[in-house]
Amino acid sequence: IKLAKKSVSIVHLSFALSFLYNIIGLSVAVQGLLSPIFAAILMPLSSISVVIFTSISTRWIFNKSKLAP
Repeated sequence: IKLAKKSVSIVHLSFALSFLYNIIGLSVAVQGLLSPIFAAILMPLSSISVVIFTSISTRWIFNKSKLAP
């Protein structure tokens, strides 16, 4: 149950990270400082960074809980 609660906190942190990316990207795009090509490159990179953050965090919590084989 502790591992599940920590996993939910990782999901919340991932959501916050994604929200932060979108707020920053939206504010820069609204100001006209972001070209569409650059935005098209950054969007997948932000998704990949959230996936990497989630994978590393989950693995770290799993190892810390001493449930790893």
